[in-house]
Amino acid sequence: MIRNISLSFALVGLALSATAETTNLVPSGLLRLGSGNFYSTHAVVADKANRKVSVWKNENGKLIKLKEYDNDLGKAAGDKVVEGDNKTPEGVFFFQKILEGKQIPFQKYGVRAITTNYPNLFDKRERKTGYGIWLHGIPDEVGLQRGSEGCVVLSNKHIMEISDFIQLKNTAFLIEDKLELIPASELVKKKTEIEEFLKAWRRSWIQKDIDTYMSHYSDKFYSSKRNKEQWRAHKDRLNKVYDEIYVDFSDPVAYEVDKQIIVRTLQHYKSPTMNDYGEKTLYLEREEGNKLKIIAETWKSVDHETAKQTIASGTILRDTRLSSTQEFTSQAN
Repeated sequence: MIRNISLSFALVGLALSATAETTNLVPSGLLRLGSGNFYSTHAVVADKANRKVSVWKNENGKLIKLKEYDNDLGKAAGDKVVEGDNKTPEGVFFFQKILEGKQIPFQKYGVRAITTNYPNLFDKRERKTGYGIWLHGIPDEVGLQRGSEGCVVLSNKHIMEISDFIQLKNTAFLIEDKLELIPASELVKKKTEIEEFLKAWRRSWIQKDIDTYMSHYSDKFYSSKRNKEQWRAHKDRLNKVYDEIYVDFSDPVAYEVDKQIIVRTLQHYKSPTMNDYGEKTLYLEREEGNKLKIIAETWKSVDHETAKQTIASGTILRDTRLSSTQEFTSQAN
């Protein structure tokens, strides 16, 4: 009898554990949110299939859903392809500007509109067209069944409320055909996959291991007017010019929709003749065998002191296996 009771308690414990795991579901595309030092701790996710918009926050490494709203979408179903198709695009975007008052017609956009950077780099490479994809409000008497020209639409009350969670240029806006929710433990595995990829990429860059470095790049790579072969030649030339280089990063943010991933991180690059800070954005795709590959990367200047302080607080991408010489420890200033 005692053994049976013990077994019963064990089974109950397993059932409760399984229930907790299945109820703690998070969006599969929120791979890594910011800590608040520079990148936003929040992200906004639109689920087209269920017509819901939710706000998520990174709280000490855990994703917490703060809000969920009903929304309206484009009049036509499917992913946006061409200007005027009345479809809502799918992908990872970032909020850009707030428009309100006399800047927008109230009957169409309500009290406020928040613009996005559609078309993003992935969209442009796929030759998608269109513009003016916004998250905006709508007059109360119109409701959320009108159908937009491609925008995501909330009630006036909710567009004002959600604005409090948005950091312009930094808060991600994921629009998904059907939101995939996964156990938090599965998201940790995906996050670790991205982090290990970035660590290996950085390590091979510092060590000037050109073959390993280029293995992170897709055959479809194209950036700075260079294809993959030209990019390799460019990096190989720099490796021969500089005896040592140092590359350090802030803790990155990463988002994924439909096997397309955007990683943003602040970068410090130092060589004997250069010492600069900026933001590196990597565009990755999952290719055959689910392998991560970089298809493009961009860099833009960022305030030196802001970047320096943010990078100093980051630890995720540093590799303790590198020697002090390889880390080029005369990095600062």
